Amino acid sequence: MKAVVGVDGSKYSEWVLGWLGKMSLRVAPRVTVIHVMDLQSVRASFIVQPSVSGYEPDDGEAIHLLESRAK
Repeated sequence: MKAVVGVDGSKYSEWVLGWLGKMSLRVAPRVTVIHVMDLQSVRASFIVQPSVSGYEPDDGEAIHLLESRAK
């Protein structure tokens, strides 16, 4: 059996992974776990506050780190 599971940190994605682990199968399933991030939402600030301005260069470092881990 092959399974693709989208993981988003919700209780439902954890439930599916637990369910796959508890299934009694003759052959162990091949499970592919996928987590997707929208880089556009990472690039945009969610809350703009004067006290947080000036940290924009840190956003570039976070984007670079995420892109390098995705490869």
